[in-house]
Amino acid sequence: MKRIICMLTAVALCAAGLAANEPKLILNARTSANLMTVDFDESDNNLGIRLGGNDIFGLEYKGENAGAKITLLGNLNTGTVAIDEYLGWMKFGFLKLSAGRWSYRFANAVTADASSWATFERYRYGAIKNGTLVRESDNIAFWSQSEFAADATFGDFVLSAASGTNDANTAYHIQDQWAARAAYTIKDTASLSGSFIQSSEKLASAGVFANLLMVKNLALVAGYSGAYDYDEVKNNVHAAELRARFVMDKLSLTSHNNASFGDKTTTLYNMANVAYKINDNVTAALYASNVNISGKNAKVSTTVNHNGNTFSIRPGVTLMAQKGATIDAGPQFNFTTSPVKDDTSIMTFPVTFRVRF
Repeated sequence: MKRIICMLTAVALCAAGLAANEPKLILNARTSANLMTVDFDESDNNLGIRLGGNDIFGLEYKGENAGAKITLLGNLNTGTVAIDEYLGWMKFGFLKLSAGRWSYRFANAVTADASSWATFERYRYGAIKNGTLVRESDNIAFWSQSEFAADATFGDFVLSAASGTNDANTAYHIQDQWAARAAYTIKDTASLSGSFIQSSEKLASAGVFANLLMVKNLALVAGYSGAYDYDEVKNNVHAAELRARFVMDKLSLTSHNNASFGDKTTTLYNMANVAYKINDNVTAALYASNVNISGKNAKVSTTVNHNGNTFSIRPGVTLMAQKGATIDAGPQFNFTTSPVKDDTSIMTFPVTFRVRF
């Protein structure tokens, strides 16, 4: 805790000094709660209000040739505060250098209507096995402790390289933990990217994505994600991915889709979200997602191989006091089915309060 307080004090002092030079400062705070949990099949599992769990507080400075960012993650249930991400970057002409711990993605995530709902992007780009993301395919800075990245920009073409470690106290071999990406944007037509991540001596992942830009009011990203095990080919997983968002005046439609295929196991993930902007302060939305696991080696528990399906639906509303200040609330219903386990029907009522300016 003392280290965190010292770090926050240092960030505050730096921010105060930078303020004299008219920096771009961004403050981001998010607090969440679950008002209730209702198990329609087993009333003993019912719960009352639960606060926190994924609260964040972040501060970011953006200059013309340098910037920094820190985000803290708090959990009121456990009384802990941890550093979620931190980043420093600087530019020297065509070269940009970054260091810290952060997510460095390029492909459009198609999350314009996500607001502060924590479940909107259930899976990041990457191959999925038995309902769990194996490894990301677009994020070239995914290590859990520290990372370094370099980007070289030549007009519409960008080359990126990164390396990092999951254990800051242990030496590592850079040839086993590196990532590279090439991206090219064809103006008003498409944005293309390809990434390769060597996560360890025996494990790697790759992603190739195309973002369509030629159709007005349409965001469309299609691509391939793969997770590879050099020693056990049967552990390889391949995925076809498609995300889209279409806007019609005050109405917007979003869909995320992932079909992942492993050794005798298939995971199909589909999400749809319909948002309607009633006025400048109120947006209504209907979110639904489905995860289906099937195949001879399908496993939705740690002890028994079997198929399974999880369906979620949430009618919700976003209240906006001003740009960046929102409250999201609405009941969410989760239904799970399995041929070897009892079906479950659970309702939660998440509420998220966020201020970003």
